[in-house]
Amino acid sequence: MKRNNQVSALIVLFLCLTIGCAFGVARAEDLPFRQQRGYTERVRLYLPSVLSDELTWIEEDIFFDAEGTPEEALLRELLSHQDTDRTAAWPGGGEITLDSEYGYTDSCGVATVNLGAAAWRLTPTERFVLGQAIADTLAGLGRVDAVNLLIDGRSFGLDEEGNIPVGCFVPDAADDPTYQLSRLIAQRASLSGGETRFRANTAIYYPSRAGHGIIGERRTIAYESLQTEDITQTLLEAMSGPPETIQGSAEMPDLVKFLLKTPEVTRNVQNEQTITLTFSENLNEELSQRGVLRSVFAAAIVTTLTSFLPDTSVCRIVVGEEAISGMVPVGIYVGRNETLTFENGEMHWRDFCYFQLTKCDLFFVDDQERLTRSSRYLPSAWADSPYRLLSQLFEGPSYYDFRENLSSSLPVYLTEEDILDIGRDGDRLYVNLSGGFQGACSNYDSRQEQNVIFAIVNTLTNIPNCRRVQFFIEGESVETLSGSMSLTGWFMRNPDYRP
Repeated sequence: MKRNNQVSALIVLFLCLTIGCAFGVARAEDLPFRQQRGYTERVRLYLPSVLSDELTWIEEDIFFDAEGTPEEALLRELLSHQDTDRTAAWPGGGEITLDSEYGYTDSCGVATVNLGAAAWRLTPTERFVLGQAIADTLAGLGRVDAVNLLIDGRSFGLDEEGNIPVGCFVPDAADDPTYQLSRLIAQRASLSGGETRFRANTAIYYPSRAGHGIIGERRTIAYESLQTEDITQTLLEAMSGPPETIQGSAEMPDLVKFLLKTPEVTRNVQNEQTITLTFSENLNEELSQRGVLRSVFAAAIVTTLTSFLPDTSVCRIVVGEEAISGMVPVGIYVGRNETLTFENGEMHWRDFCYFQLTKCDLFFVDDQERLTRSSRYLPSAWADSPYRLLSQLFEGPSYYDFRENLSSSLPVYLTEEDILDIGRDGDRLYVNLSGGFQGACSNYDSRQEQNVIFAIVNTLTNIPNCRRVQFFIEGESVETLSGSMSLTGWFMRNPDYRP
């Protein structure tokens, strides 16, 4: 009898393995909420024409990784593109690439593209044409309306001597960039004082409210002089006023008022152009009263100056008799409470890349229990992360959001630990939540249940090419959260939803 039982068990095991091989055994990594598959999208790439000095565009299908930033993937494709019958590859034989560490950042539509040091071998004209092509190409994805182009963390000039600022590149595919460059050089080189000024698209960075980082705005600013000291002072004046198109910034004091002397332009031992700003000691108290943290204040100044001033990669900020040589940012999202040190007080653009924030939409409920869109400034990389956005949704509304008097549609005691997995397959997202999440919603009425579902769906489908969301609880598909709404199948974005 014992032998017969063993034989029977072996037969059952054999049948299970056979059926499993025939129909496929679901492994943990094959579950939909464990998958990370990207998507393919048709885009326009702007490249040098083989027939003229103008840029021309071609359409191609580009694969975007599920976990990457679409703009950065598009840039890599643009820079590595080969010759076609209509377009030429970029000069440099494929050596012009993004910086390996900080190649791309974005703040409120102002992108910064930082190329590797090999791009210094390009001529000023080649750099300008490349910058225009980058701006035109990135604009096609719908989130970028201005581009700072840096090389190894430094801006460059329009002219051979590198004295005339480039400013931001804005999408303008109708122009011949070579002609545009000559026109800009002629306009700015003829500057002779008096009423004559040159105007340039300029990225100004402001401290965000609550000290979480800095936010960028592209503005057209008139400069009276091409002298670096004068340009620096004009930039400080622009930073001292409120932004024109963005909200949610902390109010800067009148920075020029607190300058003890004219900005100093020198070279350090690495022959890097350095700007030294010396402020009155009273600036510390003024910043404190306005809720501007020293780390965010420094980030805004360094990022603004180094993104615009040609060949300037270093800033030194002296307050009273103290050159800022270190700080511990306490409010930022990335690198919070980590000590930043600056040798000889020298601050670089790279030191503050992760301070840049961009606007992200989150959905909460108003006092009438209606689902309402609000916005929050978050690190740009988080704008494409379902996990990060859902974590912010779980945190609920805050005083630094764009709208007031909102409350969370989700149970307040849930945390990011209740987000078990989030997978992606093309335009589909799979969200696996904890049993605690379901339990917390089990007594919700129909309106509350619908608000929970669509708050999550509408927030996550802000991510590029994410159009559908499917829910799981503890790895299983469930019928409902509280009994009034089916949780099976797909949910589509509905930003105008009102229960």
